[in-house]
Amino acid sequence: MKALLTASTRGDPMCPLLWTTRSIRNLASELARSGHNVSRTLVFELLHDLGYSLQADSKTKAGK
Repeated sequence: MKALLTASTRGDPMCPLLWTTRSIRNLASELARSGHNVSRTLVFELLHDLGYSLQADSKTKAGK
């Protein structure tokens, strides 16, 4: 799971809040293509356990 998130992870390295630019549906589909039988609910729970938020800070601009 972390390998899928590496390139799409955003957030301040000094702050514990992280988020990903990939959707839960997209991550679940990618894991299914890799042979893992997961639901979107499980992907949500895994993201939460890894410390990811589903929404970025509205004042933060990541990339151009």
